[in-house]
Amino acid sequence: MCLYIIIEECGESMNSKKKIIVSILKCLLLLVLVSVSVFYFFEDEDTDFTFVEIDKAEKIFSEDDEFLDPGGVITKRLSIRNNSTETGKVRMYLDNVIGNGGEEIIFHFYYHDELLGSVPMNLLSIDKPFISPVLINSKETQEYNITIELLDSAGNEYIDKTIRFDLVIKVHN
Repeated sequence: MCLYIIIEECGESMNSKKKIIVSILKCLLLLVLVSVSVFYFFEDEDTDFTFVEIDKAEKIFSEDDEFLDPGGVITKRLSIRNNSTETGKVRMYLDNVIGNGGEEIIFHFYYHDELLGSVPMNLLSIDKPFISPVLINSKETQEYNITIELLDSAGNEYIDKTIRFDLVIKVHN
């Protein structure tokens, strides 16, 4: 009879150890789930930045972007990193333009949410770049928004038209 009690006590002891281990595992799983939830709750909701390094070819606007109707806009959020050793101002212009952009397509340049300037596509060139008034230090990253707008006055002249261009981003001293 004594032997039976000892076996039963060992069984209860093993079950209680299993229960403790299972409880600890449940607590750890709950802690992980709460941590992940808190991380995603506090994570910046704007994760759709395109990361650009100055003087490197990066695809910002693609053929998959929506088509512009008169009055329409496309906005891209850029996180621009200055990997050069120079401090200066961000300089942007269009190169290798294929198609006629005209005055009806406007580029709006924002530093965070502050409008820095607006330039018609036909005036945005290597000779007439947009130059940000904000200094960017060496190894610094800054956030810009670029909005392309097709004015309401564009009419039907841009229907079924394709315009391709390179947006060049450099540091201006």
